[in-house]
Amino acid sequence: MNYIAVFRRGGQLMSLFFAHRDESDIMYKASTLIRNEDDVIKAVLLYFNPDDKDIVIRETLLDSVAFKEDNKNITEYLRRILDEEGDIS
Repeated sequence: MNYIAVFRRGGQLMSLFFAHRDESDIMYKASTLIRNEDDVIKAVLLYFNPDDKDIVIRETLLDSVAFKEDNKNITEYLRRILDEEGDIS
């Protein structure tokens, strides 16, 4: 399963695509494995430092090519979820 993460950094909306990588992908270091949502959260917090630590993560069957083709619509949909969750807290 691949993942899409949307968050704000410095007030700017960011969307990232994370391809599933597990221990069978021996060319990657253990710290870069993306096996589940916890790995996505660790990567986003470590490398991107989102505002208020608010992140929306969704599993997807899309590959990176399909994500690039529909990035604008996907990001807008997840932005609305991010904004709604921010209003709740």
